[in-house]
Amino acid sequence: MRARGAAGRVGDVGRGSRSRPTRTAGEDLLLDEAPAPTFEEAARSWVAAYAQLGQLRVSTQALYLSALEHYAFPRFGSKPVTTVSRDDIRGLVVHLLGQGRSQSLVRNVVAPIRQTFNQLIEDGAIAMNPAAKIGRFLRDGGDPRARIDPFTVEEEALFLDTAHEHFPRHYSMLLCALRTGLRFGELVGLQWGDLDFKGRFVELPKNKKIRRVDMSRQLAAELQRLKTARASEALAKGWRQIPEWIFCNEDGKPLWKSDFERRVFHKIFARAGLHPLPRPPAHVRVATTGERRIARVREGADGASLDQGHRRHLSIWCRDRTGRRSIGST
Repeated sequence: MRARGAAGRVGDVGRGSRSRPTRTAGEDLLLDEAPAPTFEEAARSWVAAYAQLGQLRVSTQALYLSALEHYAFPRFGSKPVTTVSRDDIRGLVVHLLGQGRSQSLVRNVVAPIRQTFNQLIEDGAIAMNPAAKIGRFLRDGGDPRARIDPFTVEEEALFLDTAHEHFPRHYSMLLCALRTGLRFGELVGLQWGDLDFKGRFVELPKNKKIRRVDMSRQLAAELQRLKTARASEALAKGWRQIPEWIFCNEDGKPLWKSDFERRVFHKIFARAGLHPLPRPPAHVRVATTGERRIARVREGADGASLDQGHRRHLSIWCRDRTGRRSIGST
C-alpha cells in the first residue's frame, strides 16, 4: 500500500514497515572513509605481500624488516601514512649519514620506504611518494676508477685454510663466495633446490629471470659433502629434515650479515694476518678482464674447462684503494 506522508513524500506503508533515516553526502563520506594506516602497518603489509608473491627473497625480506625496525619505525612508524612527509625521510637519511652509517645501509632503509609508498599510490591512499628521488643524497662521490687489489693466489689459499681450520662450519660458504662471486644476500638465500650437481651450476632469480652461475668441480664436491654433513647434523639434533638453507647457523636459520662479519669474517682476516688492523667493511668490486687471470688460473687448477666459449668470469673478493675488505652488500 502506498500513502502520502505529512511532508508530501510517497512511502511504503504496510505491516512491519519502518521509516529509514536519510544521510547527507557528508555523513556518507565520513562513514565510508577508513582511517589511514600508520607507516609501520603499511610497510609490514607491503613486505608480507611481496614476500608471499615471491617478489622478495627471504634474506631480502629479513634485511628490509631489520632496517625498518631499527631506523624508520622509531622515527615515523606510528604516523599515519598521509602525514609522513619528505622532511621526515630526508631527516632520517641525514641522521644516518651523520652517524657515519654506510650508504649501502641507508639505501637498504630507503628502498622499502619508497616501495611502501609506491604501493599506497597504486591503492589510491596517497597521491605522491615522499621518498621519491631521495637517492640523490646517496650518490657516491668516490673515484670510479679506484684501483682494484684482488686476492693473490697465496692470499686466497691462506684465507680458505684459516677458515677451514678455525671456522669449519662456514668454509663451504666462503669457498662458494670465492668460486662464484655471489653476494652475501645471494649466498644466505641459496637453497638445495637451487643446485644442479649434474650440470654443475647454481640457479638464481634475478630481475624476474633465472640466472645460472657455474660451479667448479671443487665447489660441487664440497657442497655435496656439506649436504651429507647437514643430514647427519639434522639426525643428531632431532630435526625432521635438513634445513632448506644451504648456509645456515647452528639452529638451521639463515645467517645475518653483520653478525657473520663480526663473529667470523673479520676474525679470519685477523688470524690469517691479511690486514694489520681491523677496518670497516667495504664493497666487493668485480675485477677487470686483465685482473681475472688469477681467477682463470685458479679455475684451471681446479680442473674446469678454459675453452674460449666456456671461460668462467669469476668475481674476486677485492680490496679497495683504502685497503678495506668485506663481503659484498646486498
